[in-house]
Amino acid sequence: MPKSKEHRSDGYTRVVGARKAYTLAFKVELSTKRISKYETTMQFYKHARQIDRVYWLVDNNYTCEQILKAKQSVTFHLILRVTRSKEILTFLR
Repeated sequence: MPKSKEHRSDGYTRVVGARKAYTLAFKVELSTKRISKYETTMQFYKHARQIDRVYWLVDNNYTCEQILKAKQSVTFHLILRVTRSKEILTFLR
């Protein structure tokens, strides 16, 4: 796992495939931050070779929009909109 006090994920999991093991990071966003903060965090993970994908778990539209604006060219971040209705997760790109 990346050694950083500033960019710490809320959780990690390791998935072992036939050819490679993948490390997935999870970020749970309970409050909206500045776009520049998300951009800095995404750049950190972009250069963290130990992480293969980052999943952002978000519960409101505004936070989703801010993360999507910051995401622009970074492709291995997936934003998941968590709802409390019948549909549990909505995948956003």
